[in-house]
Amino acid sequence: MTPRQIAREYKTDKFVHPGYLENYERYFGPMRSNDLRLLELGIKDSGSLNLWREYFPRALVVGLDINPLQVDSPDERIRTYTGPQQDTALLGKLARENAINSSNRILSHGIFRRISKPSCFGGRVTEMNPV
Repeated sequence: MTPRQIAREYKTDKFVHPGYLENYERYFGPMRSNDLRLLELGIKDSGSLNLWREYFPRALVVGLDINPLQVDSPDERIRTYTGPQQDTALLGKLARENAINSSNRILSHGIFRRISKPSCFGGRVTEMNPV
């Protein structure tokens, strides 16, 4: 299935933005079967987390949002955290618990576009790959 088809199923807000999901498919398509750690900053109602879990069958999908949200994930491939994106201690914990490193991807709907300070993720990341 394409990201657009999956987004429609999970009713994510990404479905309504023209070209949004097509760009993701263009950039992420070659990585679809890879083992990935995908971090989404700003998860709203969790629709996109389910989208990524289904689109990337071997990925761990991690979401961070200021508002608390629990996602049912029987396969345990979705993890959520609550807090501000500026909380470096929380980002460090998130990185340690989920093996977030420089080969991973960030999907940001909040303030981060590029994370370049090692302290942001407890010294484990010098730069993640934003999308």
